[in-house]
Amino acid sequence: MITSCDTVLADILLKAGRRGGLAGETKIDAAMILREAGKYAGLPLPAPLPDGESLSCPRLSEEVKECLAAAVGDSVSGVAGVREFLLALCRSERIGDGFFAAAGVDDRSALLDRMLAEQKEKEQKEARHRAADSVIGRNGRDLTALAKAGELHMPLMRGKEIAETIGVLCRMEKGNPILLGEAGTGKTAVAEGVACLVASGKAPQTLFGARVVEISASAFTDSFRKGTGEEFVRRLAKEILADDESGKRTVLFVDELHILLETGVMNEFLKPFLARGGFRMIGATTFKEYRRYVERDEAFSRRFTPVHVEEFTPEQAVEVIKGRLYRLEGHHKVRITPEAAEASVRLSHRYIPHRRLPDKALAILDTACVAACVNGGSAARTVTEAHIKAAVASAANLPVEAVSNSFLETCRDLPKRLSKRVKGQKDAVSAVSRLLKRSASGLGGEGNRPLGSFLFAGSTGTGKTELAKAVAESFFGREDTMIRLDMSEYCEPSAVNRLIGSSPGYVGSEQGGVLTEAIRRKPFSLILVDEIEKAAPQVVKLFLQILDEGRLSDASGNSFDFRNALIVFTTNAGAHVKRSSIGFLSEGEQKEHERETLRENMGHVFPREFLGRFDEVIHFDDLDERTLRRIVALQLVAKRKTLAGRGITLRVKRSALDALARQAAGNPSGGREVRRLLNAQVYDPLADLMAEGVTGEVTVGVSPEDPARIEVQPIPSQPVEERGAA
Repeated sequence: MITSCDTVLADILLKAGRRGGLAGETKIDAAMILREAGKYAGLPLPAPLPDGESLSCPRLSEEVKECLAAAVGDSVSGVAGVREFLLALCRSERIGDGFFAAAGVDDRSALLDRMLAEQKEKEQKEARHRAADSVIGRNGRDLTALAKAGELHMPLMRGKEIAETIGVLCRMEKGNPILLGEAGTGKTAVAEGVACLVASGKAPQTLFGARVVEISASAFTDSFRKGTGEEFVRRLAKEILADDESGKRTVLFVDELHILLETGVMNEFLKPFLARGGFRMIGATTFKEYRRYVERDEAFSRRFTPVHVEEFTPEQAVEVIKGRLYRLEGHHKVRITPEAAEASVRLSHRYIPHRRLPDKALAILDTACVAACVNGGSAARTVTEAHIKAAVASAANLPVEAVSNSFLETCRDLPKRLSKRVKGQKDAVSAVSRLLKRSASGLGGEGNRPLGSFLFAGSTGTGKTELAKAVAESFFGREDTMIRLDMSEYCEPSAVNRLIGSSPGYVGSEQGGVLTEAIRRKPFSLILVDEIEKAAPQVVKLFLQILDEGRLSDASGNSFDFRNALIVFTTNAGAHVKRSSIGFLSEGEQKEHERETLRENMGHVFPREFLGRFDEVIHFDDLDERTLRRIVALQLVAKRKTLAGRGITLRVKRSALDALARQAAGNPSGGREVRRLLNAQVYDPLADLMAEGVTGEVTVGVSPEDPARIEVQPIPSQPVEERGAA
């Protein structure tokens, strides 16, 4: 509206009316108003409004009425002044150039440009002056000004959250929204969306002409660290309340709001101001920190209204990413293919489960663009799906091959690769391979279960741990992706705290649990739970949720995802109990008889609900002499590569392999006995020879006097003449 307080415009209108002899009976000419306004430009002070006269006296033409309405609309405070009115006259298409010529203005465009330049310079001077002596100017980031300058953009698919935030800000009471969501879901983007809406003039009347200013939580903590915290908060609140009284409302946005509660800023200083209607604040924090800090303080929490910012679904994230492509392409000077944009969401959602969409997909795209720039040189650079896969592999700490190939392709020759390391367990290798293929093809378990869960049961030394290592290497690309937990260390009920972390307030609660921290760092891994029969019953029950739902919450309430993990339990329970059979059984029947006995024995050790949650219970047969011979040869071949680098060529006779296999077969330790025999009878004598400086060929055979005794002897080097004759 135009009020009588604006004496400048009133004086111009009245003078124009008297000059034209109108006396409120004829419409005022726009050129006459412009001429009077030009005359006013040289006056030191505006003339006061004469007594008994008001703006309602003159009758305005439709053109002038439109200009007045435009002037009011352009005014931040909603009150039009002379400058706004003159700008509206210059911009109006209905006011012809003849009116300006009659007022002595030859170049209408030059007048408009000059007035705009003067207005901008005045605003910049005022902004510099405010910033020099203003807490907001020194520490704040005016999001509304950035939006007007085109540096901020309205976020996609967050209209609901922005509307809720605007609605809370317009309340008479409890008008402070707090954005709740996990890191990376776009809480800051919602606050920027509010600023964009305010800058566009489409916000409700309550926020007309307002500004959204972001101040980081570190600005508060730094001021308190320097001892000026109380003065900082008081001056900030004073500036915000002063803006509200002058009709220019300031909305404060603070990310990581819980930090202010940690330092006591909110409780002691800001809380009284939050109770006042003129103070508006948008906070942002995670659900965890909200429960930990905000909800505990009822007097503080009731001053805020939660606005939930949920993570985008992959389908929604793809649309958001497509809307942001032009900015990434413009920044990196690259072209991003549609397939790469879709892959950034699909692969990041699959391989980086501990982060949130769309943040993780945007980070992957950004990294891929950098890689394309570095590798592309000055040539035309295009970001393809291959760049996305490389970026995802780096972020997930996985080999590129594991991301490039699907799990189903990985399982194609899995039985052959596993059999190279694990000998004598054909049925176990086949069962593991079948289940992994079924899981990789999407035909496996229902819901959010892990990729696969196994219980390896059998005597010690039969290859249970070795098969787990082989699966980790073949399925995930590296053996070090295996997380091993020895249950002999978790035989006490209190050991649960070691796995998931201590409750808040207890010693070590900030360190996290052994299991939860391991899966957070390596979401794609094989978890080996060794000798589960030694674990406390409370520990066994802890794994039930993982096997059934693929998730586990730690003592602090954080949820951890096990859907991308393979879980292998091993047990020796019941393997030492052998049930005699009556009559003669074939080799296959004897194995089935032993497996049935093992299943019965395990039923007495583990609860039924635990055994029923596994995808597969795999029984490992005892190793016979032929299998042990193959294991001896496999380990000696592996050691031969190491010895070759030391100048030793190892020759092993068949008689030595047979002798070592016979000795190992007579021991219940199975494959572990092979390692002990090799250390004692082969590697120790060989180390003595190497200490004496022996190089060249060394043979491993048996003693002629005692076929059970292994001999390690160097082969004497022949003279050149004899070798030539030979």
